[in-house]
Amino acid sequence: MIYSSMRYVFLLFLLIGARASAQTSDSYVQRGNTKANAKDLSGAVVEFTKAIELNAQNIDAYFYRGNAHSNMKNYELAVFDYSKVIELKPSYPNAYFYRANAYSNFKEYRLAIADFDRAAQLAPRNADIFHYRANAKENINDHAGAIEDFNRAIQLKPKKAELFQFRGVARANMSDYAGAVADYTTALKMAPRNADVYYYRANAKANLNDFRGAIDDFNRAIELNPNNPEAIYYRGNAKSNINDNKGAIEDYNRAIKLNPKLTELYHYLGNARINTSDHAGAVADYTKAIELNPLNAELYLLRGVAHYYLKDTAAAMLDLNKSIKLNPRNAEAYLNRGNVKLEQQKFADAILDADTGLTYDAKNVELLSMRAKGKYYTNDTTSALKDIEAALKINPKSVSAYYTRGDIRSGMGQDSVAISDYNKVLEINPKIEDIYVKRGRAKDRIGDIKGAMSDFEKALQLNSKDEDAYLGLGMARDKTSDYNAAINLFTAGIAINPQNKNFYLQRGITRTHLDGSRQALKDFDRAIAIDSVFAEAYGNRGLEKMRNGDVEGAMTDLNRAIELQGDQAEPHILMGMAKIEQKDYQHALDFYSRALELDPRNVRGYISRAINKALLKDTVGMFDDFKVALKIQPTNQNIYLERSTGRLLLRDSIGAVQDCNIAIELNDENASGYLHRGMAKFALKDARGAIQDYNKALSLQDNLKQAYVKRGEAKVMLKNYTEAIADYNAGLALNNADKQIYYLRGLARITVKEKNDGCLDLSKAGELGLKEAYDAIKKLCN
Repeated sequence: MIYSSMRYVFLLFLLIGARASAQTSDSYVQRGNTKANAKDLSGAVVEFTKAIELNAQNIDAYFYRGNAHSNMKNYELAVFDYSKVIELKPSYPNAYFYRANAYSNFKEYRLAIADFDRAAQLAPRNADIFHYRANAKENINDHAGAIEDFNRAIQLKPKKAELFQFRGVARANMSDYAGAVADYTTALKMAPRNADVYYYRANAKANLNDFRGAIDDFNRAIELNPNNPEAIYYRGNAKSNINDNKGAIEDYNRAIKLNPKLTELYHYLGNARINTSDHAGAVADYTKAIELNPLNAELYLLRGVAHYYLKDTAAAMLDLNKSIKLNPRNAEAYLNRGNVKLEQQKFADAILDADTGLTYDAKNVELLSMRAKGKYYTNDTTSALKDIEAALKINPKSVSAYYTRGDIRSGMGQDSVAISDYNKVLEINPKIEDIYVKRGRAKDRIGDIKGAMSDFEKALQLNSKDEDAYLGLGMARDKTSDYNAAINLFTAGIAINPQNKNFYLQRGITRTHLDGSRQALKDFDRAIAIDSVFAEAYGNRGLEKMRNGDVEGAMTDLNRAIELQGDQAEPHILMGMAKIEQKDYQHALDFYSRALELDPRNVRGYISRAINKALLKDTVGMFDDFKVALKIQPTNQNIYLERSTGRLLLRDSIGAVQDCNIAIELNDENASGYLHRGMAKFALKDARGAIQDYNKALSLQDNLKQAYVKRGEAKVMLKNYTEAIADYNAGLALNNADKQIYYLRGLARITVKEKNDGCLDLSKAGELGLKEAYDAIKKLCN
């Protein structure tokens, strides 16, 4: 908020003591003074008039009648009487002084100053003359002249707190807020219980961006005068400036109760609600402000922004159009309307709004950035980047320019350079939460999962209800096989917004890794219930049905996904994975290839096709696909881990170990790297080396089920069956529906003469759907 300088009009009202006289005219003057001192000003005027009727040259009668008129606010009559005094006695300083005050009271400040000048010549040591001339100069915006007069008054009366107080006001009106603070501080040393001075000093501190100091002074002002709505109002502004928007809202509501005429408060109340993400409340406040001021273009602009945050683009457009109609030269209105049009994918219209806004503000970097987005979406990338360069030339620290260029580069698949732009944004302002989310996603795409998780966690520190951050962190946890943590994050997101379909989708995907098929299908069902045309949910549900042997249901869902989003790579990738489940490797290859035709930079597509080629024993084809994937994302450790899997399928266990080594070099805190290397060593019959890697994986992530299972298998190779059983127990503690673990534990138990328990484990594995378990029962349990 901006604190406006406040100007003050100072009124002087004087009550005059009686003067005795032996003359008849003077006796009426005496009677007039007596009535004046008794507050009978009308009666006093009558007496002074009688005195003048008896003696038209009676200076005191005119002077005191002028005072009575002045105190009755009949300033023009007062001026007449003081003028008569001056006519009769031109050297009478108080006549000029009092007439000057009368002129000031009906805003004839220049006439007042002329009289103050004459009074000062006649009485140069009268501090009050300089004081009140300073007030008059303030009212014609001659702040420098006012300060000179306050300086003179202070020389004459250096211990008068009021003079420092009002010189502080003059300095504040010249934007000398530091000088104003110094004067207010001096005044408070002399009059420490003056609520007004704390209030003035608070405003000066706020203009120096010392908002906490301002709040302290507002607190003291309010303590001394609890019913000052302006002090409470401006304290709310100060709180808003330190992001204490909740406190600001409380102050605004309290101020409006004290003074319902502070109509501009609804404006600032709306701003504070926007800052607390109470967009519906902001709309209500802006609506109230508009009712009170229906021609204020800014209010429509702000309400339009609030509607936009509520995803009510139709209402947002109505308000933004109205704002532009009321003020067609406001560049900010075109900027916001252009952003809405970008959201509506009306890119040409957005560019037109940017062009129009730039005609009114040619150096508006936000408009240049917005136009760059529009151009990028219309495939004019070269021109888009030129707009960003122009914006950065105007303002090398433009958050919007770096932000937009980061988005453009990320959209072009240039995540590494996009990250450098997002870094710039955070150097300028480290508290922009959605930049952490964007940078986290970019890091995730280049395989920097650790960095991605750190960014998502930072976003959640800034906003514990950031749905995108929960989603990104959960997906990153899934990629590190930390499935339980991922599920907890998605569940937390659902608690924040039960209608966010993506939480159900991703939780379902993670549950498929934990053999939680039934729960996974329920999550996919819930996602589809929220959005009946959610292609990705149909595709993943179809894949899980295929794994469960429901071929007909799977194909229905997978075909529906392609029907809804056939122009995207993802549905074709999921269909390819389903074909892998059917061991239909050739058709799987066709679907992966189609996905890559649609999205030639889809790393997941290349990885999936590469593994498919390994299953087809197409060694050259596999390496070609991994080569392309690494060209797109050269530091993505997961590509090396997946290539190690492909090598194992081709019985290249040494090469698999080497790929895992590279992945670990890229990120030595990713448990998956050690897990995969352990599996490669196990394939080489290096059980002890494998166990060492599994130990490391579990030290990094103690809930990694597969590491327990694989370590158990390695211990079986070393005939350490008891410890193997302990590992299988740990795996089942993480997922008690894993048929493979029951099978392996059953075999180990039978080997150590625990036949009954072992056979029951085999029975459980068979019950869960593992056919080999029944073959083992026939051979070992009967």
